[in-house]
Amino acid sequence: MNETTSKRLSFRTCAVLALSLLVGRVAYSEPASALFTEDFNGEAALIGRNYQAQTFLPVKHGHELPGWTKQGDDMPVHWVEQSPGNWALMLVANRAQQNIFTQKKGMTVNDKGHVYTVSLDAGPAVYAGLSQETAAGDQIAVELLRSDGTVLWKRMVTPGKWRGKPVMENHTFNYEGDGTGPLRLRLSPVYTSGVRFFGAIDHIQIFGSAAAATAAIGARQAAEKVARQQMAETLAKRRREGPYASLTPKFTFAETLDEQEEQLKTNPLMQRFAESRKRLAADRYRPAYHFVSPESQMNDPHGLCFWQGRWHLFYQAYPPDEFPSPADIARRRQHWGHAVSDDLVHWHDLPYAIYPGIEKMCFTGDTVVEDKQVVAFYPGIAAGQMVAVATDPLLLNWEKLEETPVRGAPTGDSCIWKEGDTYFGLVGANGLVSSKNLVDWTAHGAFLEGNPFPMGDALACPNFVPIGNKHMLLSFSHTIGSQYLLGDYDKQRHRFKPYAHGRFNHGAVSPGGVHAPSVAADGKGGVINILNINDGRHSDDWDQIMSLPQHLTLGPDSLLRIEPLDALASLRADHRQVAETVLPANKEIVLEAIAGNTLEVDAEIDPKASRWVQLNVLRSPNAEEQTSITFYNYDRKLSIWYYTKGVVCLDGSRSSTLPDVWLRPPERAVMERKGEPLRLRVFVDRSVVEVFVNEKLYLAMRVYPGRADSVGVSIRAQGQDAVLNRLDAWRMQSIWP
Repeated sequence: MNETTSKRLSFRTCAVLALSLLVGRVAYSEPASALFTEDFNGEAALIGRNYQAQTFLPVKHGHELPGWTKQGDDMPVHWVEQSPGNWALMLVANRAQQNIFTQKKGMTVNDKGHVYTVSLDAGPAVYAGLSQETAAGDQIAVELLRSDGTVLWKRMVTPGKWRGKPVMENHTFNYEGDGTGPLRLRLSPVYTSGVRFFGAIDHIQIFGSAAAATAAIGARQAAEKVARQQMAETLAKRRREGPYASLTPKFTFAETLDEQEEQLKTNPLMQRFAESRKRLAADRYRPAYHFVSPESQMNDPHGLCFWQGRWHLFYQAYPPDEFPSPADIARRRQHWGHAVSDDLVHWHDLPYAIYPGIEKMCFTGDTVVEDKQVVAFYPGIAAGQMVAVATDPLLLNWEKLEETPVRGAPTGDSCIWKEGDTYFGLVGANGLVSSKNLVDWTAHGAFLEGNPFPMGDALACPNFVPIGNKHMLLSFSHTIGSQYLLGDYDKQRHRFKPYAHGRFNHGAVSPGGVHAPSVAADGKGGVINILNINDGRHSDDWDQIMSLPQHLTLGPDSLLRIEPLDALASLRADHRQVAETVLPANKEIVLEAIAGNTLEVDAEIDPKASRWVQLNVLRSPNAEEQTSITFYNYDRKLSIWYYTKGVVCLDGSRSSTLPDVWLRPPERAVMERKGEPLRLRVFVDRSVVEVFVNEKLYLAMRVYPGRADSVGVSIRAQGQDAVLNRLDAWRMQSIWP
């Protein structure tokens, strides 16, 4: 605002200066007549700040404030987070030094005889849950200056006290202009006590009329009243639910299925989820038939269980309520997300299940189903190991035990099961605990006995479940990904001795790799397994997805068999088939009748003596982009010294030409065919490819084709001829409305 504009705006009016020194940022609509606004919260965002305030330290920056000079070079600029995402400028003073801020240019004209009303709210700075009480005599000096520094007017303001709620003390003063030039503002703390003094400034406004200033003050005071009410509600919620109570809406539901289903039709969270899914459906990489969270990011699945005729999937969810800005995604806190299904294929969102409260975040755990209740066992960050219980039809109402965190159990990713009247849990993949009452737990030391298999840092996402006449321990390692052990479980000694080891991830965890497992017994001796798969391309709205449900069983050799769930056939449409076809050596055959980015391909190939056979999906017409599944046809003695086993490779290194995609190195796994044909079941869903090989191997990765025509399918044999015994393909229908 230049001087000419200032004079025009202030002509024949009482220009009013409204200065606000705020304890907390209050959101309200600024009157249109505001002539000048200095928003220190906006300056904090513009300059940038780190998150030291979250670790109980003031945030320091040496940047110069635009439009202001600061006296006291050895006193750094401090930003203080008054409430989540809302920042203010701190004034600091002690015996030796202080921060004094002076505007560089005049804010408005100083018309002779015009009355300027100075209105301000003052309070101490409060950051990271700490406060500084002002002592007697500690004040903030508010001064109006001429451009030459002459003080025209000065008032002293004592900040309000911090007593567990925002204190917004309003002060109003008048100054009659003397016509000596544009006014500047100086703000400084006046240190008089033996304690360091803190004060905070949020924003400053100038108005062109007394009426506008009065309206603005009234609007601010009304907003402050609402803020105080909200703070009171938040404090009451924290007393009720714990110090880390979530800001995400939470609801209590009826106890009958019919009533719950009726309530869900109008539930605000369900409506929010539906709107979010509708909005995100336009994303070309959002899967059509894989589960993905309805909003925000997603991480580990956990607690998969079957209760009263339905499958329930829980997962680490990150509601955006506390930190809606994409810049603050990393600050969102883990809740337990929740979905339900009749067949493990068609999923329906449910409201968040378990919220932070006593605990700061709800990490990955497990459930055990009993006759009359489902018990969740999980780590509560900053609290300890937690137990929650639900008894209602859709598992909507979770109650944490009053004696949480529980006693005697270490804290960590965990699983739980029950033998007789005793609950057993694993904290990490090797720490066994037990309890009779879910409150008092006893540690029993190492669970694994005589394990010869390297497992990396396998302390995350443990799952322990019977399979056939054996048992299976699944876990996640940050170094080698999702994995499993097959072995014998001694129920008398409660020790597990493995005899086989395998992986669901055959490369690094990120980018685009398979992550953590969650399993449940299928009631027939088999196991259902669902994993999350990491992203390989950034989005502000969503990231990971869930794998298709897998059916795990034991073969006659007591080794694992891995198949896609039979219920996936319900999604098939537009069947295409290729009959027996010779694959001539060194020639790629494009299957013109088969194309799409939501496909199931079921192929059986006899490699004969070919060196490798390859199936390509998401292929552009000239193969600029494609994802390849290649079988290296060894399984024989390749020299007089070595017998080499066959190798399956899932290769997405040419899956995308986009510059913002992190291409994943090829997944590589050993597979002995032992004379059997090669059977590939390949599932393509926009940004993911999953492959099941001869019921023995599973490979998967995220891919992001950049071309709209990358939808083709081709097949090739190298070196010598092979035979395609058959190939069936279907377009897969979406599971979302």
